[in-house]
Amino acid sequence: MVKNVHSIDSVCSIITDAYNEICSKLPKLCPRLVPSPLWGLSLARIARMAPQAALAVCDSCPEIVERMHRCWMTLDRSGKCEVCGEPGNEIDEDWLYCIFDENGNLVRNIVVKTLH
Repeated sequence: MVKNVHSIDSVCSIITDAYNEICSKLPKLCPRLVPSPLWGLSLARIARMAPQAALAVCDSCPEIVERMHRCWMTLDRSGKCEVCGEPGNEIDEDWLYCIFDENGNLVRNIVVKTLH
């Protein structure tokens, strides 16, 4: 378990990402294997979740889902697609996977890319 959560942001970066080596060779669409406990989990999915369904997770989760929805829906989807260069109309999550020795894998820092 990571003891100081506040120091994770300064340690987990593109440089320390477990996929840094391959992503430096495939910068536009870098394939990252997603750990099975995280299959189906995304910011977009949480943002689109019905707040009432979030009650099954925790008492304050409906409010969190509503805040996530407002945030996700206001993210800029314009600009140039980072893959093909065409005008963008959607966004994608780009998760970094950082490894902390005996602490195991830690999913941290999400980068949002504009896509066409």
